[in-house]
Amino acid sequence: VRFAYLPKHLRVKIQNGYALLNNDILTLNKINAFVGKMPVFINGKISDVNSNPLVDLYINAKPTQEFFDQFYNNKTVYPLKLKGDMNCTAQVHGTQQKLNTKIDLKLNEDSSLYYMGATIGDLVSPVNIHADTILTPNSVRINNFRYDKLISSLNNKQNPNTQVTASGYIEKISDTNVKF
Repeated sequence: VRFAYLPKHLRVKIQNGYALLNNDILTLNKINAFVGKMPVFINGKISDVNSNPLVDLYINAKPTQEFFDQFYNNKTVYPLKLKGDMNCTAQVHGTQQKLNTKIDLKLNEDSSLYYMGATIGDLVSPVNIHADTILTPNSVRINNFRYDKLISSLNNKQNPNTQVTASGYIEKISDTNVKF
């Protein structure tokens, strides 16, 4: 199955898996697809699709530079640049009014994400970034944010070495102001 999402000029190609719409529950079972050139795996369900959708999804994707160029860089002065391989895994649960997310971003060694002089990643070691958040239309609660560098031991076992942890709350109070 192939289709285009015209507002974003996005090509979607579903390789395999199945979707079943039963009354107001959409079940997505092991969907393997390409969003542009980015491979995506989706498994889960969306309940109450006709009024106030409740999502319960597992999503795995491997973002590409083309994806960043199409959805982020075309609206910014300073582009986001991806070098190497990145894998993103997300567990998403909730409604549009309150969405719980648990996201793991894995950058292989010699991979990085670059923006305005800042780089996430490492030349020698893989990096894992974990974010446990609650999103509402006007706020983000960060329950846990962790940046781990994976250090190899003498027997080549990788052990996480936490570099940064954070938690907190960000609220939009107007179009130009936020509070922490």
